[in-house]
Amino acid sequence: MRVSIGIDMGKRKFDYCVVDSRGKVLERNQYINKPSIVDEVAKQLKAKYGKDIRAACETTDNMWNFTYDAFEKAGITIFLANTYKMALIAKTGKKTDKIDAEKIANIVRMDFIPECYVPRKKIRVLRTLVGQRSNLIQDRTRNINRVHSLLDRHDLEINSTSMYSKKALAQLFAAKLDPIEDEMALQRYARIIANLTAEIEDMDNQLADESAQNEDAKLLASMTGIGPYISLLLAVEIADVKRFAKAKQMISWAGSYPVMV
Repeated sequence: MRVSIGIDMGKRKFDYCVVDSRGKVLERNQYINKPSIVDEVAKQLKAKYGKDIRAACETTDNMWNFTYDAFEKAGITIFLANTYKMALIAKTGKKTDKIDAEKIANIVRMDFIPECYVPRKKIRVLRTLVGQRSNLIQDRTRNINRVHSLLDRHDLEINSTSMYSKKALAQLFAAKLDPIEDEMALQRYARIIANLTAEIEDMDNQLADESAQNEDAKLLASMTGIGPYISLLLAVEIADVKRFAKAKQMISWAGSYPVMV
């Protein structure tokens, strides 16, 4: 007998509902979103309901990762459903975690799941690494902008094309400002920029190693103007190019399709 499981995600606790092929509720329960607990829940559901189990959870931040990995590991077919499209498919006036879990379970049962693409775990890990580098760059840029604002206030210029170069940082540390609070702020920003630059360089080395081991990234890096970071970024974001039926679909997904205005 096929059973379908709907999982509604809260911040700490997840509600799930199990229904049979006719929609009869077989079980309702909750679990805490911790790897060891989710693993045990997935194993118990597999042992209780057998081979023909399908489940779905929604794309709620990154909270779905533990559940998706645990259910997949236990041998349960699990789908990641598009939250917005799920709301359009099954609108209900009354909304609770239990009702939402049952709603998801019945959408699974009826094969109406608006499925999201989920790359394999290694690709998801690399996406996180690439995203971390992007966050570090943004943090550094914010602090550089603060330095520019402070220097403009004192009508000062730094003799360097790059604000995070050793030459520029040395000038920032040596600058004398009045009041002293501005000088302390400038040195604080300089320290943050120096630390972030060191972290970015470490991450670039790590990503270069990962890029050298990724076949898609190596192929992309053979193109003029594409280095290790960009090649890995493209490889992990696209993941499986076969999911796009046409080149135009991939261009549209990337937001690069030209539009006449």
